Amino acid sequence: MIIEVDTKEFKNALERIMVKGKYITTKGYSSSNAGENAILFLEKVREDKLVLINGDATFIVRFVIDPLEIADANYEPFVINIKDTLDFVKSFKEDNLHLSFSEGKLNLSCGSKVVQLPTFDLNNLPQLNGVFNMKNNILNYEFREIITEETPYPQFMKKNFESVLSINNKQFTDVLKSCELVGSGIFKLNVKNGVSFSSTTALKNYTESLEVVNKGESTIMFTGPLYSFFDKEQELNIYSKDEFPLLIVSEDRQLIRAPRTDGD
Repeated sequence: MIIEVDTKEFKNALERIMVKGKYITTKGYSSSNAGENAILFLEKVREDKLVLINGDATFIVRFVIDPLEIADANYEPFVINIKDTLDFVKSFKEDNLHLSFSEGKLNLSCGSKVVQLPTFDLNNLPQLNGVFNMKNNILNYEFREIITEETPYPQFMKKNFESVLSINNKQFTDVLKSCELVGSGIFKLNVKNGVSFSSTTALKNYTESLEVVNKGESTIMFTGPLYSFFDKEQELNIYSKDEFPLLIVSEDRQLIRAPRTDGD
């Protein structure tokens, strides 16, 4: 199988799918990422698309690339190490990149440069295998450019979300980075007669109300630098429901984050 993709777009996908930023970890509130490995596979809905998935039991990100050309399509998933692949892709200067998979190897070809890297068996990675088995649950979320009272709520695990807001990622980034300054790493989204984000510790509190298009009502606690998965100026639909995962959808990617509950 040979896939031709735009080099810059593939580089951006690898960078974003790591979801770098501050997380609550065993070492405190510190810099980390969503995972070291990503699943690559071709997805055929109306046409073939290259899909990258990363995540775990609490976090799933899905990035879709329209390849330029595909030869001898193979729909089996492959697992790659994101950083190792990205280090080489950053050195590529040509516009088009060719990916091929054979005998447990990922082959990257760009201009005169050829790289061969190992791939990993998905069945030997329970964390990613579980995420891949969830892929059909996050397949049909479509970005809505305009949110109205008639906009339907999507489902996750056969349950409907109960609120939605439309926001530009620059604004989403600004508000979450301000919440990060509090230092708890836990953020609260409240959608009720408006939208607000907040973060609180015993000594500090930050709350910001936003003028954005929204409908429905919900309150959810969540963690993680979710904004870093999306490009700076992307428009986002954020769906939520009390004590339910948070769903964020843009034109070419989706993110699902489990809620933060007492005792987590």
